[in-house]
Amino acid sequence: FFFFFFFFLGNRFSFTFVCCKRRILAAATAATATASSATAAGTRAAGTTACGRTELDAVCFVRHVKSATHKQTNKQTNNHQSKSPHKTSLIMGFKRFSVASLDKEEALTEEAEAKYTKYFQKFDKDKSGDIDMEELGKVLAHCHFDFEKIPSALEWMVSLIDLDGSKTLSLGEFKYFVGNLLKWKKQYKKALAKDGGDALTVAGLDAALKKNKYEFTDAQLAQLVPLVDKDGSGELSLEEFLLLSIFVRFVKIQFILADSSDGNGLLDKKEVGGHLPALGLGVDEATLDNLFKGLDTDNSGSLGFEEFAVLCAMIKLR
Repeated sequence: FFFFFFFFLGNRFSFTFVCCKRRILAAATAATATASSATAAGTRAAGTTACGRTELDAVCFVRHVKSATHKQTNKQTNNHQSKSPHKTSLIMGFKRFSVASLDKEEALTEEAEAKYTKYFQKFDKDKSGDIDMEELGKVLAHCHFDFEKIPSALEWMVSLIDLDGSKTLSLGEFKYFVGNLLKWKKQYKKALAKDGGDALTVAGLDAALKKNKYEFTDAQLAQLVPLVDKDGSGELSLEEFLLLSIFVRFVKIQFILADSSDGNGLLDKKEVGGHLPALGLGVDEATLDNLFKGLDTDNSGSLGFEEFAVLCAMIKLR
């Protein structure tokens, strides 16, 4: 009797274990398929998650699920880093930027979530469940931002922030947008205090960007600043700094998504071209080839994050 009892119990346990294992593998496979689909599209996701966030949330979850399987690949990649100091720093630089780290640095407290939700409900005058550009303009004015002095600034911001392409902001998009603006406003004030002027110099901008783990060279900054410095003063007002911060942030998101296939911290020309539309950037193949070659100074056939950001700025300025 005991023999048959334990035999039956052992088989039952094995069956349960196998079932659980199959469910876990099925979930991981489904998550991987979702990530591949999001990466291949390279565009904004439709709809939001239960948390109110969009494409980034899905990819963040999948990256966590896939992290264990990538450990060995990443270890091999690190063992084969280029001997070039420039490219080595870029591969190491990618570790600064991952979906997990991005999600962590933009996490909102419960208090902030509640505060920005009240803002959303207050300014969503038509109760559509979205904030349109007119309503967003009123929100920014309420927060004492003056983006009207920068031509087409509001439209450009919305095109970057609006992950689902609706030309409006959902509650999730709105909360993280406002949260980032207020965070960058504090960074600007600190940088300005150290800079000692009425507007932020390029040196002050460099220091502020380095605090966010960006490593732009002086030459690269000279190509980024004209993107928002509409009066050509060579210095950035608060709104110009915020606009540049928004641009760099969404370039970073597309860089992470583009690099998710191999995770080596570098983008080839195909990866670059596939993720420009998500930033509202269009360019013909010949122009892209010329710009890419001009920035790929070591002829490696790849660009790091800072080079990718400069390329996007150059296309935007065309």
